[in-house]
Amino acid sequence: MSWLNKYSIIFFDVLDSTDLEAKRMIKRGVRGNHVIVSAVQTRGKGRNGNFWHSPDGNLYFSIVFDHKNNLSNLSQLSLVTSLSCHEAMQYFLNDKELSLFPKLFKIKWPNDLLLNDKKFCGILLQTLPCMDVHEDKIINYLIIGVGMNLTNSPKNINYLTTSLKEEGIEHKYNDVFNKIMERFNENYKLWQA
Repeated sequence: MSWLNKYSIIFFDVLDSTDLEAKRMIKRGVRGNHVIVSAVQTRGKGRNGNFWHSPDGNLYFSIVFDHKNNLSNLSQLSLVTSLSCHEAMQYFLNDKELSLFPKLFKIKWPNDLLLNDKKFCGILLQTLPCMDVHEDKIINYLIIGVGMNLTNSPKNINYLTTSLKEEGIEHKYNDVFNKIMERFNENYKLWQA
């Protein structure tokens, strides 16, 4: 089954944050599985509330769905998401680059992906319980935020950053997004099993 059959996609040109939009949707009572994508974020955030630099050209999205998983196991989904991004990158490398793959890309627990030991992708997990007034029960929502530097990266911060383009790897925005979601859909099913 294609991931497009499971999630509805909502695109924005500019948004404060895909995670904040996910929370607003949940609080408004919007149900179902969604992926919220924005070309630019004005208030993107990373782990510990750190600002996530979000200019045009990079990939910012949040996966939103209700879940019935044990809350104590949810932190594992950071690794499931990281693995999905990692596999997507592996898919796009050509044969020459593939021989360098283990040295180039690394997953740094709990929520970063590194390229040549520089951060190019961050993942943020949040849960949001919400009362469903129609069914008079609490529904637990999971929001998985992903920010990936495709074309540029922030400078003058306290750790090294890069983008795919800065490292000589260029692929179409939609292709990268689709492949990450495809791998996430499969990896999430494996994780549930």
